[in-house]
Amino acid sequence: MKIATKLLLSSALLIAPALLMAPLAMAQEETEAADQPRLAGEIVWSWRAFADRPDATDRAKFEQYGEVPPGFFIDEAHIFTDASSGPLFEAWASNVGYNNQLYEMRYYNPGDYYFTLGYSEIPHLYSTQARTLYDAVAPSVLRAPDSIQAALESAPNDAARAAIIDANLHMRDIEVTRQTGRVGFRWTPSPAWDIRVDYSNEDRSGAMPFGTAINGFNTLELPAPVSYSTQNFSVSAQYAGRINEEQRWSMSLAYVGSLFHNDLTSFTFDNPFRLSAPVGNNTANEGRNSLPPSNDAHRLTLTGAVDLSPTARYVGSVSYGIMRQDEQFLPFTINPTILGSGGTPMTDLSLLPAQSLDGEIEELLLNNQLTMRFGQHWTGTARLRYLDVRNNTPLLFFPEYVRADGQRQNDDRQNYRPAYARTNSSFELNWRPDTQWSLGGSVAWERYDRDNRDADVTEETSGRIFLDASPDSLPWLRLRASALHAQRRYRDYDALNNVGVIGYPPAGAGFLQNPLLRKFDMADRDRTRIDSSGELAFDNGLVITPSMSWRTDEYSDNISNGGDLGLKDESYWNGGIEVAYPLTDSINMSLSYLREQYNRLLVNRQRGGTGSTGIACPTAGVGSDTCGWGSEISDYVDTIFGNASFILSSNIELELSGTYSRTSNTTDTYSLGTALVNSVPRYPDVRNDYQGLDASLKYNLSEALGQRLGWTGDLSTELGYAYERNSMTNWATESMAPYMIALDAGANRSLFLDALNPNYEAHIVTVSLRMGW
Repeated sequence: MKIATKLLLSSALLIAPALLMAPLAMAQEETEAADQPRLAGEIVWSWRAFADRPDATDRAKFEQYGEVPPGFFIDEAHIFTDASSGPLFEAWASNVGYNNQLYEMRYYNPGDYYFTLGYSEIPHLYSTQARTLYDAVAPSVLRAPDSIQAALESAPNDAARAAIIDANLHMRDIEVTRQTGRVGFRWTPSPAWDIRVDYSNEDRSGAMPFGTAINGFNTLELPAPVSYSTQNFSVSAQYAGRINEEQRWSMSLAYVGSLFHNDLTSFTFDNPFRLSAPVGNNTANEGRNSLPPSNDAHRLTLTGAVDLSPTARYVGSVSYGIMRQDEQFLPFTINPTILGSGGTPMTDLSLLPAQSLDGEIEELLLNNQLTMRFGQHWTGTARLRYLDVRNNTPLLFFPEYVRADGQRQNDDRQNYRPAYARTNSSFELNWRPDTQWSLGGSVAWERYDRDNRDADVTEETSGRIFLDASPDSLPWLRLRASALHAQRRYRDYDALNNVGVIGYPPAGAGFLQNPLLRKFDMADRDRTRIDSSGELAFDNGLVITPSMSWRTDEYSDNISNGGDLGLKDESYWNGGIEVAYPLTDSINMSLSYLREQYNRLLVNRQRGGTGSTGIACPTAGVGSDTCGWGSEISDYVDTIFGNASFILSSNIELELSGTYSRTSNTTDTYSLGTALVNSVPRYPDVRNDYQGLDASLKYNLSEALGQRLGWTGDLSTELGYAYERNSMTNWATESMAPYMIALDAGANRSLFLDALNPNYEAHIVTVSLRMGW
């Protein structure tokens, strides 16, 4: 009923003007002048049926980004004024009345003004089979029935708890919907001026999976509420002038703003395993989590460009941005029985070191580019870019806090305030002796200066060469290729003093990161990358397009600094080919295949636990070499796509296409050195297969037949069939259940949604009528 109502309303708003004006426009067509505006467009009316539709509980992946119900719908519509001069009007719509509907409208006078208006909905359906004990009794409150809490609290053992949970779970959808409205105006009062104003508002509502903990490490997966909006707005003005007939200049000023508002600052949830009021540590009967805080961001940018000479052009910009967040902090806990060291309940806001973050980040960006021509065949481009990100957020000291609403922690903590400055410079030289050849090379340098990160400075240098060839002696051939090599090095990698002592003052005693670990975005790295593609286009219409890319990142051990843990090697390559060939004037076929592969090697060390020799690994410090383990992770993606189109007659067309994609993951973990590591499994492979097939038969009605049916415009019908199947094999999710006690004895106070089901199969038949005028 809901879909039908939305469909009727949307159809009336969209189609009524067209149907009312189309006959009038067609009746007047013969008497109007050629440049007189007339209404034109097309509408596709469709009806869909399923030979096999996924069950309601298996539909999440199939309808992940939009509902696909049976019955009548308006697939798409396009209405516009057909004229040689303005003002002109255009409107588009697709998926009318559904939860992924889209509407766009434009009213404009070319060369003068442009007004646009739009609305769209984009859903994200996470699950149609999530199972939970919770109901939302208020927008930010999730409750389990008191009777269930009492029964679980008094249950004598895990088996009894499992029976209670299984008997009271209920199924629900988990979905977030984005609704976005947009309006824009562009004014070009003269060829020199370009003024633009844009505004959009996006509302998100629904629920999404949210993992949290209560009373220590008891895990709860909840349908957390989502209700927030983002407003984006921008204003810009650009002026372009001339210095002389050969040299030009331009200047633009732009402002961009964003306001994020969350209707909910937090949400409260029951502990399903306890109804009684809390009486001490780890006895909370409810918990509370914060949600993303409201914030705002603003940016002002000044950009200029000038032809310094007929052979040199400079483009520069300066941009200043600021981001702020100052929402009221939540108290340490919702549990009134947890007391601070002074005896005050830690639900009291006065125990906080501040009432809000007073967070502020400033960004200053300077961008410069100089392009020069040297003679007839050489072009050089020099670039210099500087970005300074300053974190002005105050440093807050927390002498105590509460862990998961269950227990007070007395270790000192401070907030991190990461910031950085990034400098990039490069020079590129290109030689183009004629239209057949283009060769070039570039050198580049990048430096990061970081605060509150493990490495204070990293520098990377790189060199690149490239080729673009279309030789006249081989008119059927075009080649493109490039190769890059880069080296990145850190200056001082000291996680304890750069990060640990800030978060855990004064000496970083609670900072447990292994000092030998090197994080991949700052570690020493040697990168090599090669990209190539070609096109072979023959006189008979055969076109072959091969492509290949290869990249390897090697992370140096840097033994002098002890950097031997973390990501050690990462490589990626892809190779593919596409072949297109017209068998006849009425038959065209194409086939493509792409192979992608990712490989990663990680090295780490176990901390604590007794290994196979009975000797325990150290629980702190650097650790022993004999406690090391490695992991090789590989991902593979194979995709095949084929298409064939047939013109069977002057009125009949047939289109066939098919897709097959397979992705797989392998993870092999093993001991390094003496086998002290107590768990080094080779995990089962994870695999996903997708198959899709589409067939459509289109019949274009003749003008005479259309007129006999009462329509003087274009008219065509289409019969379509689609098949989709997705199948995943994943050891990590196949055994998921809301209560995991059968597999993990430590999960006897944890509860999960069991929300993932990516498998489905569907057979779809569609009949469409396309009407144009």
